[in-house]
Amino acid sequence: MEMARHAARLERQGEFEQALGWYRKALESDPRSGKVWLAGGTLLARQGRLEEAAAWLGKAAGDPSCRPPALYNLSRVYKEMGRLNRALETIRLFLDISPGDGEGWNNLGTILMARADTESACRAFEKASALRPEDPLILANFALAQKRRGRLLKAMALAGRANRLAGGGLSALALQAHLFQETFHWRRLGRVLTKLQEATGAALAAGRRPAEPPFLNFTWCMDPARNLAVARAWSKSIARRARRAAGGVSFPHRPGPRRRLTIGYLSGQFRNAATGHLTRSMFRYHDRRFFRVICYSLRPATDDPYCARIAADADRWVELGNLDDMQAAKRIYDDRVDILVDMTGHMEGGRLGICALRPAPVQVHYLGYPATTGADFIDYQIVDQVVAPEAEQRFYSEHLAWLPGCYQVNDDDPPLSAASFSRDQVGLPRDSFVFCSFNTEYKLDPVLFQAWMDILRRTDKGVLWLLVRSRPGRRMLKAMAARRGLDPRRLVFARQLSKPLHLARLSLADLALDTRIVNGHTTTADALHAGLPVVALKGAHFASRVSASLLAAAGLSELVTGSLEDYVALAVCLAREPRRLDFFRQRLARRQEISLFNTRQTVSLLQQAYLKMWQRYAAGRPPASFRV
Repeated sequence: MEMARHAARLERQGEFEQALGWYRKALESDPRSGKVWLAGGTLLARQGRLEEAAAWLGKAAGDPSCRPPALYNLSRVYKEMGRLNRALETIRLFLDISPGDGEGWNNLGTILMARADTESACRAFEKASALRPEDPLILANFALAQKRRGRLLKAMALAGRANRLAGGGLSALALQAHLFQETFHWRRLGRVLTKLQEATGAALAAGRRPAEPPFLNFTWCMDPARNLAVARAWSKSIARRARRAAGGVSFPHRPGPRRRLTIGYLSGQFRNAATGHLTRSMFRYHDRRFFRVICYSLRPATDDPYCARIAADADRWVELGNLDDMQAAKRIYDDRVDILVDMTGHMEGGRLGICALRPAPVQVHYLGYPATTGADFIDYQIVDQVVAPEAEQRFYSEHLAWLPGCYQVNDDDPPLSAASFSRDQVGLPRDSFVFCSFNTEYKLDPVLFQAWMDILRRTDKGVLWLLVRSRPGRRMLKAMAARRGLDPRRLVFARQLSKPLHLARLSLADLALDTRIVNGHTTTADALHAGLPVVALKGAHFASRVSASLLAAAGLSELVTGSLEDYVALAVCLAREPRRLDFFRQRLARRQEISLFNTRQTVSLLQQAYLKMWQRYAAGRPPASFRV
């Protein structure tokens, strides 16, 4: 065993290649030594040589004396490689041997989270935290699982505990920030964001990936330069991890003429979700003479009218959820996809690791994530001149393809309900002027809420109709309204309904009020589809300009304001001048004249963009920004 001891000394000194050489020599002398297989496999894993590490650790697991640590490390290697089924099998074998190991239960929880099984993950984290109650990482993981199950108060308590412990880390702080957004704890949010901003700046200056995710960053920070820096750091980390797991495998691409281009759309939201709502009728309009459409779903098919329509309209429907990044990339490559369109970006459930392996020669981001991905493996982002003006190209890692009009595709034929609602049925006063905002909770902020209270204060009989899903959140907003001198009964809370029923009830409102930092996207489109005018405030980054783009395409640019004071003044003016409001309603009633809802036209423009991208690639020219 002297050779193994020498290898271990070299490893401690950072001489990793020499150490591996001596581990190999030790195995030549004793090929059944589980300790050497374990030590070498652990070193290979640290170096990112995951395929080799898995082979060595598998050998180590055959030695009874080394089986528990070998199985534990092997499960982590499989998870790093994205082989979640193998990771799950392996960690369960480990826990059969070591049921009292809190780290093992935590590892099980992270694997289950990656498989979107949050209920089982919560049980695993609960077990882990009982065994290791002072471990902040376990508590933070448990908090995230509870958040994804919608148990926000439990998640807040766990994240708070994690943050108070020594070594609590910044991940818990970032999670706290998002939880405070969703529950309207704005004072606490302000304190957390101050700390997070400092930590993010320090991480970026040191060339590290910050704990703050890109999605969280753009929900509070309207500085596009900072949005890009955070996204770029995360995308670099994703790319390193994906390429390391792939073991250096790459896919060769050959430009050349195509009779038809194969477009692959990659998303986890081809279902009853925001992207599914927008794209439901999109895929049938692709011109099959020139395009073939494959929908790559990151989640299993669901039984709803959105998933069913999308799957039926695609030329092929392929589910990638059970494949790791390398396997998914190989599937896309084997399908000879010419242009891969990622529709998720850094949103929850995204799989940018697949794109990092370059399975398609041209790669594009579109629709799902209203910011730059910061990824050097995404060639283009499809935008318009409102959300991403040409002067701001420097804030995008991608080259920009500007569509005329609005970039956002919208469903021209959404499922509708024949149901009708009365104000009495939904708790709205009959003779009130109803402002509404059905945007999700995290989009609300204290500056916006104060503006809404100013609007109500200046509007006789005005009420604000909101969709807030948690009872504590509703109580919080009512209490804040009371502290601002307003009757809390002027806030009316809607219950969540299916999309067809929701569209039917929207006609009960008089005017929609958009959110500030992250605008309504699908939410604004829904209101306009239902004939409901929307007052919007145009901000300083992509996410805060989407409603401005939608309203312009609907012929309602007059409803876009440039300051909070103008936003409040316009909303009050429309409430006091019903004729002016009716004028905007009449414009929306002529839906056939509104380009925003001309799905066929939007798809035609997308196809023109794809052809330009391909023509550049086929001619051997690098990507470049262009207008359609």
